[in-house]
Amino acid sequence: ELGTSTSLFQTNFNIFGKCATNTWMSKTWEYLWKHDILIEESTTNLAPSRINDKFLMESFAGNGFTPTQLETLNRCRLYLNVTCLSDIASGNGKSILPHILQGEKLNPSAKYRYPPQCPPGRPQWNLWKRAILDTFDIERNFRLPSHHYLGRWLPSQNTGWCYSKITDGVYEQREEQWYECRAVTSRSGRSRHRKYKSGDNPSNLPPDVTPAVCVK
Repeated sequence: ELGTSTSLFQTNFNIFGKCATNTWMSKTWEYLWKHDILIEESTTNLAPSRINDKFLMESFAGNGFTPTQLETLNRCRLYLNVTCLSDIASGNGKSILPHILQGEKLNPSAKYRYPPQCPPGRPQWNLWKRAILDTFDIERNFRLPSHHYLGRWLPSQNTGWCYSKITDGVYEQREEQWYECRAVTSRSGRSRHRKYKSGDNPSNLPPDVTPAVCVK
């Protein structure tokens, strides 16, 4: 729910406390933090997906956004089902997907299950857009500066999409099955983005597949 790289009880309550649902767990977290009590957990922490990846909420906090603003930004993040910079970046890791700034959802994430979140309003999306642009120094054409470029995908990271050079096909994961999407030729032949048509039959993954970022 918090979207941070540390376990709940090791996360700074003063910064991220407003981002948590008001439950006995959050009350326990507040008490432990207030009295400087540390509990070590054995739960698995969230992990980055790519080299030089960054957690959005930690980046916003590091850029000086207040706890109240972080609460709003976290609602936007949960609605979009994103956690890291890699979740809102292009496949080459050098730019931000523009529609993410407007609050338009990408494909449902295959990596985590997110708690339900009502759509935020326009003022909240304006803050979200400002936070993304300011925190990651977004340049013209939604480009990331070179120090924010994302590198290769880390092992065992699953975006729900893969690409194979062997077949020139994109593969979409639906539940436990993979489905091949075949390339569609543009009439003009000048489209900046390649288009693929979803398949209906389960398919085996070729041996050379790598994670991909697709917009459905």
